[in-house]
Amino acid sequence: PSGGGDTYVSALDVRTGEVVGRRKVTVAPELEYREPEGIAVRAAPEPRLCVGFSVKTPEHRRLAVYACPAPGVTA
Repeated sequence: PSGGGDTYVSALDVRTGEVVGRRKVTVAPELEYREPEGIAVRAAPEPRLCVGFSVKTPEHRRLAVYACPAPGVTA
């Protein structure tokens, strides 16, 4: 998608429910269809946020999982 898509993740304070941060997810801009399906944290070798996208193909949908770059690192 042009502009990297429209997927965002937010950080919430679990005590108050307040949004304390929000960031646009720009991994996988080459995917024509990116429907966010889930997130997870990979622990090793260093913590990374991973995002799963549903990817539409002519036959069916597939799941693509991408690890987001660490803050301050350009992919």
